[in-house]
Amino acid sequence: MLTNFFVKYHNRVIGVELCFHSQTDYVCYVTIVSYSSRGQVEIEESIGPFAEIKELITLLGKRSPIYITITGKAVISRKILPDSPESLESLFPGLAIDDFYSEVSSSGYTFLTRKKNVSNIVSEFLKIGLKPIRVSLGPIAFELLAPYLNLDSETQHTIIIGRTRLSLIANKIIHFDFLEQPESEEFVSLDSGDKVSSFHLIAYAAALGAFSTIKLGIQNDIPTLTSSESYWKYRIFLRRSIAIFLVFVLCLLSVNGILYLNIYNEYNETKTLYDKNERLILRRDSLEQEIISRNRINGVNGINKSGGGIAIYTDRIVANMPLGLKLNSIVVYPSSIKRSNGITSYRYSGNHIIIKGMGKEEIRLNEWVQKIKLLYFVKTVTINNLNKEIDNNVYFEMDILLK
Repeated sequence: MLTNFFVKYHNRVIGVELCFHSQTDYVCYVTIVSYSSRGQVEIEESIGPFAEIKELITLLGKRSPIYITITGKAVISRKILPDSPESLESLFPGLAIDDFYSEVSSSGYTFLTRKKNVSNIVSEFLKIGLKPIRVSLGPIAFELLAPYLNLDSETQHTIIIGRTRLSLIANKIIHFDFLEQPESEEFVSLDSGDKVSSFHLIAYAAALGAFSTIKLGIQNDIPTLTSSESYWKYRIFLRRSIAIFLVFVLCLLSVNGILYLNIYNEYNETKTLYDKNERLILRRDSLEQEIISRNRINGVNGINKSGGGIAIYTDRIVANMPLGLKLNSIVVYPSSIKRSNGITSYRYSGNHIIIKGMGKEEIRLNEWVQKIKLLYFVKTVTINNLNKEIDNNVYFEMDILLK
């Protein structure tokens, strides 16, 4: 029974009864209900009576659709016999039917109210920003509520609802009267365990119509109500779309977060391997250079292992030394020692000869430098240190770079 649009997409509605005790004056009763996740219609609050519709805005807000039932002296009714061919004109002689809205109950009652009445009521709601969806007439809505009262279907029951006295058999209205004065308030127990004030039963039944597959309400199309219903459906659709979009974005962000963590972890692992391999490559290059340097000392790259080639070079260099100069040392392929983290490594300069010596005259040293530069195997000659000591001797260090 409770499978209508609003059950699926909007689980809170407001039922309003406007009970007219004259053609223009009325009292207003309100019941707010919701459809719970357990599949039950639950009463949130029952309020009223109010003398004017505008009092509702401070209590209800604008977040829920409204179902209205008009009862009392603004509604006239006739009972139609089953399969009766009678028209509305014959049921209500003397009335201009075109000026009225009508609704027919399942128990055979036809209810009429003036279009002007409905128009004024709907306008009053719209003025304060409340958007009613449907307007029902008389106590028809109560037939939706009757099955929840656990009444014996074989017995006639009389129930007084505010100013309306109903007689029912098998949950159908067989007779009703409008009372000039309301009876004292009573509370009716529903099979859900809720208790509803007798003054708010019709308002509760009107709200229940929102969740029912049985469509209550005036049969004629009322543009303002149709527009309101479209508004609520659009609003519900928009809310659902936004919710779905937010869930989609959340899922997307979660997936992106997981992918980012995986990529970040892979990056860290790759960087660790890269740094480790880079250190190994640098160590390998260092060892290769060391091997090359040692090989040069041992006669590789054009110098034989016996050392005869380098002896020729030193002989040619010394043979050109002028008189007045004295050699202190000749260092072939000088090396430097580097210690790091407890590891000792040797770096060899495989194409250098370092000569240290002394002499009385600096001019003799310059002559020797010029002669050495002319040798075919010499690339450059550099005097690194040149010092004149107190013994009047010039001490020098010569760096010869071989080709």
